[in-house]
Amino acid sequence: MINRRVAAGLVAFAVGMGLCGCSGGAAPVKLIEAKGTVTYRGEPLSLCSIRLIPLKEGPSSSGVTNEQGEFTLVSQDGKPGVVPGTHRVLIVDVSEQAYLDDPLNPNDRPKKAIARKLKLPPEWATPQSPLTVEVSGNTPIVLNLE
Repeated sequence: MINRRVAAGLVAFAVGMGLCGCSGGAAPVKLIEAKGTVTYRGEPLSLCSIRLIPLKEGPSSSGVTNEQGEFTLVSQDGKPGVVPGTHRVLIVDVSEQAYLDDPLNPNDRPKKAIARKLKLPPEWATPQSPLTVEVSGNTPIVLNLE
């Protein structure tokens, strides 16, 4: 059993932390809705992981493109959106992973995998990616890549 002084001290500490706004030392980050499209050489870029890493402070955000190259971003803490500002863009082709055989259901595999006509530049998948984008307001993100 906890004695009354220890309990009172814990309550006072918890209240004090709440009043001073201590939540890991960081202020809440403002996120804005982030949807967009990606094309590569004029074609929608489907089944790609898109990750935006802010050049300044804030959490990164990511999403996966659908067949039309459309994506919606979710921040790394699970909240929808992205911090406003300039971001480095990482793009990883996940089409092969999407069609790996399920060892538990070998008869439930897709009829065919997407065969990419063009391979993506490997540097797009690294933290040194040359791709950047400015995110502001609720303007859709459009990445037309060559």
